[in-house]
Amino acid sequence: MSVAVAIELGGSHAAVGLVNAHTLIAVEDISLTPKAQLARVLPNLAICIRRLLAQNNLALNQVSGIGMGIAALVDWKSNRVVGTNGKYSDAPSIDLVGWSKENFGLPLRLENDARMGLLGEWYGGGLRNADSAIMLTFGTGIGCAALVEGKVFRSSQPQGGCLGGHIPVNLNGRTCSCGAVGCMEAEASTWALPHILQGWPCIETSTLFGNTLGGFKELFDAVAEGDLVAEAVRRHCIRVWAAGIIGLIHVYGPSKVLLGGGVMKSPEMVIPDLRAFIHRHAWTPAGPVEIQVASLGPHSALYGTIPLLEGR
Repeated sequence: MSVAVAIELGGSHAAVGLVNAHTLIAVEDISLTPKAQLARVLPNLAICIRRLLAQNNLALNQVSGIGMGIAALVDWKSNRVVGTNGKYSDAPSIDLVGWSKENFGLPLRLENDARMGLLGEWYGGGLRNADSAIMLTFGTGIGCAALVEGKVFRSSQPQGGCLGGHIPVNLNGRTCSCGAVGCMEAEASTWALPHILQGWPCIETSTLFGNTLGGFKELFDAVAEGDLVAEAVRRHCIRVWAAGIIGLIHVYGPSKVLLGGGVMKSPEMVIPDLRAFIHRHAWTPAGPVEIQVASLGPHSALYGTIPLLEGR
């Protein structure tokens, strides 16, 4: 049995898995410290890979290669990280292909994590047989990737197709971690949520006031309990996301928009209102664009390993 090792390096977590065609054989999740350095993460990844192989009675000669998706800008031609934003700042100086050969004797293909997630959904998930689509991942930040005429969109510049989360939606908004102003990510993402709540009118009347907020789960729990401030913030985030997605729809002309990441663990809090706003305001002469949650769950990127290694 030929398998591949799949690695996803997100903003606050890592995942290592073993994949075979459309099957995720095994997976192990790893929590990361904020602003983790890649050099410190790699030894843990190597240990995890060896453990998963041993647990599944697999030898290295049965492994075709390693696919790695990382929350960074990747030059797909040189197979290197060329830009980071608050995460893995040492990654551009690390030869990951060399690391894989030295530790495992295996080829490695590198890709942006959102793009690898789109590859996974295209290969065996909600984008199977799709010709044009956009995928956004709502984790610590907002990742983006596009499928155009049946091919993953890549350009000569590494940011091409990957920075949908950094489309400005508020010219008077807060400064984003990328240096721009009013990005979708700066106005409505997990890392921005505490800042949004801190400045929200009447926040002192909310059950969220003074709490250490871990993310959207706590916000959605407060909404379910009838917290009016939490509901107002939820609606704000929906409008921000919808505005950004409409911009992407107008640029790429997709037939589907797929949404993944941890925020989408509560789709009932997001999809109905988001879909209604987009369908009301997007200019799509061919008909409404489908808005769906990623079908492969939080590990879409791991499923993208096989097509990535095949050069898709």
